[in-house]
Amino acid sequence: MTTMAKLEGLEALILDAGARFSAQETLVELATVLESLHADGAEARDHQRCLHLIHLVNYKIDRFEEAFDYGYRALTAFPEIRHLSPNATLMFPYRMGECCLRLDHFEDAIPYYERTLNALNLQSPEESDAKLGTLEKIGYCLHHAGRSEEALEVNRGLLLRAEAFFGPMDPTLASVLTNLAANTFDTGDFASALAYLERGYEICAQLPEQAFEFLFQLGALCVERGDREKAMEWFQRQLAIAEYIESPDHIEEAWRNLEMLKAGAA
Repeated sequence: MTTMAKLEGLEALILDAGARFSAQETLVELATVLESLHADGAEARDHQRCLHLIHLVNYKIDRFEEAFDYGYRALTAFPEIRHLSPNATLMFPYRMGECCLRLDHFEDAIPYYERTLNALNLQSPEESDAKLGTLEKIGYCLHHAGRSEEALEVNRGLLLRAEAFFGPMDPTLASVLTNLAANTFDTGDFASALAYLERGYEICAQLPEQAFEFLFQLGALCVERGDREKAMEWFQRQLAIAEYIESPDHIEEAWRNLEMLKAGAA
């Protein structure tokens, strides 16, 4: 079997969403194919095909550092990605962003997510879950890269778009509101941080798990501001939810929060 035939066979297997294969064995085969492509003086685009497959297999088994390295080589091997379907082409830079995110390389992730968002905008002018989700990733990475003002601007715009797309009381807004609370807290705007968290709690009041988390954040913010009385109120509500859902872990956590608050006041 020729090198190109092996490459095409492996490509068909790996890109088949329903196929099952041994990742380790497939990586060994791909490494052999890549060596042969070098030895045969194959075109850059064929090297790219093989590098992309190695990237994809590593990504599937959560080897994000290796996935990023091979993905980077694939993206620099040839200026355009021509051998993939439009959807697969779109997912390539998104996966690169995800690799950076999993490795806590937040600054490096941003341009890959921006490239994905640009491609989505070119694909369709309509709003979509994918666009909003990618924009949220950009805001999240900006925040963790220490670019709080930029993150705040992105997330404010995201909230407006998400409200228009999902509705102003949809629980999907919870993560955006949480991120905005973090952004405004970092910029010293505690009143806005509190308002975002209170709105998140209001939206998720009927969803115990999410409400529990918002109540913790509200209590923690009040502790930061020195308002222990209000913090006690939020943590007591948190305990009430934990007892309502009869979750030992949640009850233990809520009691721990209350005890730490009381100890701090002593």
